[in-house]
Amino acid sequence: DDVDDRRDDRHEDQADDHDAEVLLATAAGTTRSYVVAGLISPDQTALDRFDQWIERRANREPLQYITGSVGFRRIELAVDPRALIPRPETELLVAVARIDRPCGILDVATGSGAVALALADELPDATITATDISADALELARENALTLGAAERVTLIESDLLDSVDGVF
Repeated sequence: DDVDDRRDDRHEDQADDHDAEVLLATAAGTTRSYVVAGLISPDQTALDRFDQWIERRANREPLQYITGSVGFRRIELAVDPRALIPRPETELLVAVARIDRPCGILDVATGSGAVALALADELPDATITATDISADALELARENALTLGAAERVTLIESDLLDSVDGVF
């Protein structure tokens, strides 16, 4: 049991170090690599922001909500409490999509738009519709679509599952 406890403590310490490095890098407008290599000298504004973010993280707020972004496949998405943070294993849905002809794709419960927008990025011939019951989540997905230049390729619909969806996918 003592060995397992020490292993768990070491893992938590490594995760805490990683999170602190990511937060400092984001606060200073650089990359984690520069932080790890000791190649940054953050100004007072960055240090103040970092202190605030560390406090939020200590209160167990997700790292991605604090930094406001998450990488998903080949795209970077804005994230905040309007939608859940996309899970890394969800990327597998996009990875297994092997479509070599124009088709329609429906993403139900899109949240931040991660799956729909990654598919739009990787499948240029696909027509993509994404739904969510939450107007707030759809607004976040819309913001991400605009930022990524995919607003014309992804149709967003407020719907409880398939209630407001017409068509064949």
